[in-house]
Amino acid sequence: MAFHEIAVPHKDILAQNFSSEVYAAKLWDVHQKRGSDEYKDSEIFFEKTYLTDNLKKILNSVKDRLEGTSGGHFRSISTPFGGGKTHTLIALYHKCAEWNAKPVVLVGNEIDPNKQTLWGMIEEQLTGKITNLTGNVSHGGEELRKVFETQNQPILILIDELLRYIEKADGVKVENSTLATQTINFIQELSEAVSSFPNICVVVTLPSSANEQLDNERYAELFEQLQKFAGRTKDTITPVSDNDIPKIIRQRLFSSSDVEIKDRSEKIIKDFVDYCDDEGLIPEGMQVSQYREEFSKSYPFLPQVIDVLYKRWGTIPKFQRTRGVLRLLSLVINSLATSDKQFISLGDFDLNNNEIKQELVDYLDSQFYSVISKDITSADSGASKVNQMVPDQYKGKQLGLRAATAIFMYSHSGTIGTNGATESEIKRATCVRGIPSAQISEVLNQFQQHLFYLNPNNGKYLFKKEANILKMKVDTMENIKEREIDEAQKSLIKNNVGKNQNFRVFLWPNAPKEVENSNSLKLVIMKENDIRLIQSIYETIGESPRVFRNNILFLTPSDGEKGKFLNSLKSKIAWEKIKSDPESTLKEDQITSLNNELKKENERLNDLIKEYYSTLYIPEKNGPSKVHLNIPLIASKGIDDIIYDDLVDQDQIHPQLGALFLKSYYLKDQQYVETSNLFESMLSTPGERRPLNKNVVEQAIIDGVFKGEFGIGTLENGNPVPKLIKKQTRVSFDPGEIIIQASLFVEEPVSEFFCDDCGHKTSTQEELDEHKKSHSTEPGGGEGGSMPDDSIENLDFGFTIPEGQINNVSTMLLKIASHYKNLKLKVEASDGKMTKHDLDLIKETLSQIGSLSDL
Repeated sequence: MAFHEIAVPHKDILAQNFSSEVYAAKLWDVHQKRGSDEYKDSEIFFEKTYLTDNLKKILNSVKDRLEGTSGGHFRSISTPFGGGKTHTLIALYHKCAEWNAKPVVLVGNEIDPNKQTLWGMIEEQLTGKITNLTGNVSHGGEELRKVFETQNQPILILIDELLRYIEKADGVKVENSTLATQTINFIQELSEAVSSFPNICVVVTLPSSANEQLDNERYAELFEQLQKFAGRTKDTITPVSDNDIPKIIRQRLFSSSDVEIKDRSEKIIKDFVDYCDDEGLIPEGMQVSQYREEFSKSYPFLPQVIDVLYKRWGTIPKFQRTRGVLRLLSLVINSLATSDKQFISLGDFDLNNNEIKQELVDYLDSQFYSVISKDITSADSGASKVNQMVPDQYKGKQLGLRAATAIFMYSHSGTIGTNGATESEIKRATCVRGIPSAQISEVLNQFQQHLFYLNPNNGKYLFKKEANILKMKVDTMENIKEREIDEAQKSLIKNNVGKNQNFRVFLWPNAPKEVENSNSLKLVIMKENDIRLIQSIYETIGESPRVFRNNILFLTPSDGEKGKFLNSLKSKIAWEKIKSDPESTLKEDQITSLNNELKKENERLNDLIKEYYSTLYIPEKNGPSKVHLNIPLIASKGIDDIIYDDLVDQDQIHPQLGALFLKSYYLKDQQYVETSNLFESMLSTPGERRPLNKNVVEQAIIDGVFKGEFGIGTLENGNPVPKLIKKQTRVSFDPGEIIIQASLFVEEPVSEFFCDDCGHKTSTQEELDEHKKSHSTEPGGGEGGSMPDDSIENLDFGFTIPEGQINNVSTMLLKIASHYKNLKLKVEASDGKMTKHDLDLIKETLSQIGSLSDL
């Protein structure tokens, strides 16, 4: 069943008779027998009035006073704006006929202080004319008693909007005071005079604070004086409590009885509360049974509908709590009178309905008309877009519209810090059985991208007049031009490239001629992974073939990372555009949030750019070969540093070359090779070892010559001429300079001679012979004598090498090697480090000399 079949609305609501006058309780109009029957007709009034416990107490207490049995003589009713004060006075007024009492009605905003005084009006209503209580000066209690004594029935004096009258009376000068001061004095005199009569009662209404009606310090002082007197009477009463509100609303808006509504709605209430329990949506701190009871009291409205209107909207200045809530709910009920909804939630408030929208915005700011249209109700609003982003089975449920409407209703109050709705509150206001509440979580995620004025803050969602900076960013991103993206991407690349001096970097070339043909190591950063352009640059330079192909590396974007990278890049651009907008109206907290978001985006991009540009093409025999870079988690490393370290680790770039490599690779099948050809061969032959630069080859030649692996010489008339071996040399790479197999060098005569007996060294054979004679003259020696046999067949010892003494050790090792055929060394090195590449060179050297090693 629909809610309007369970709780049948009053006919006036269905007939759209809910103008503001219908709910505007006006005591003066009732006294003058005019206005709506809702108030002036006693029978209709009590039929639609829910008699709260406090209202009953007020009626009974005043009745007792008028009958002279008991009760206070002076009562003040103090409630917040729209809290039922005037309604209570009207109830007392209608009861006067039943109690045979004479009503005196004074309504402050209906009295002209320039023409009328409260004391004059009391006398006029009781006697028909003003005889004794004339003028603007209060006459005191005795004169009042004389007037009261003329009456022979109970008197009920009802004073409404007293503070309004005093506010106006403060502008009327009376001798050295004002009519306002005289009136406040009169109220005290009235209380004293009435206390002498057991069947006269005064009931006056006061706001709960001066702020509700007055914004002037002087008026606040007047209120304070009046409040002090009212407090002294010790008989202040409040007709309506928070618990009464659902019952008041139900009786005023629906014709069905409580029993009928309870019987018809029980199954619906149980089903929804069970659904909330299943989905974890029972309000925090409340038991399932408590929530069921609350819903039963507020039906057909969910409990939060009344709570939000009464406790949040009710604190907004000028929103009369009971009257405002009744009128607004009347409009909502009428808008849903033909629907099949089983109950009414905040998500059901139709903000497309002009009367509902105007009723709400009248208490806010006219700018909220634009907020509602742009984000909630228009065909191209953010909520309408989100309606279509949910799974197909939920598209007809208008989840975006309902959730946004609920958030709007939660977004306003007169109290700082209470605005906004939690995710759980939004789910309760949006979901019904059959819709998983998790679907609303996704709706809220989409809202942050599509709703312009939604401002999530500290776990709450609320609408503000100020745009949501996240949505501003999304809208700005949609209007970013391709040129702006390219400029930002180039700038980002430049900030992450150039720290490594080993590469010549070329950024986004469009043609082969834009990349030089030189012997430097080149890193070509491509805009796209365009294999045709890569191949063209690799093979040609302009119209000519490219000579140096082995020293050109191509870095391209990785397609799988493109969407993530470009989205982050556009986000950064958008933040910067918003920040620099000269017409920006961002508040301080929004600027702080923007700066934080921009900082996070820049940090994110420094990582994403490295993930995006992680595909590398390296020259190989069959053309450029595609590899994926290993990206280290070191934010400080630039892209070129990452590439360099990765390629060195994979032996794709050689910061050092071994002399044995040159000997075995280039002199294996030929006697010599020109040094200039040696370097250029490495650079022009794809797949060859790739020296970091020319110095690497130069050092390898110097080392090889010094060690005697090969020699250095020149070409003369096409013939190799050895020049130097086993000595320090210089390398010029000039034409005709060559490295030569060591075998082409004539070995020089031995210039060192050693004694077999003692190891003594001489520079000539003659000197050695002379030395040997000395052995025959030693004791036990001589002709036919023999030397003692102190030779050592095996050596087995260890020693450390002090830093800087390695050359002396090499001489000693050569000495040992001259006496023994088999020599084995063990190396233990510590307190330092060596690259993997260096270690590989050592392994290569050991292998090439035929050494058996466990390295």
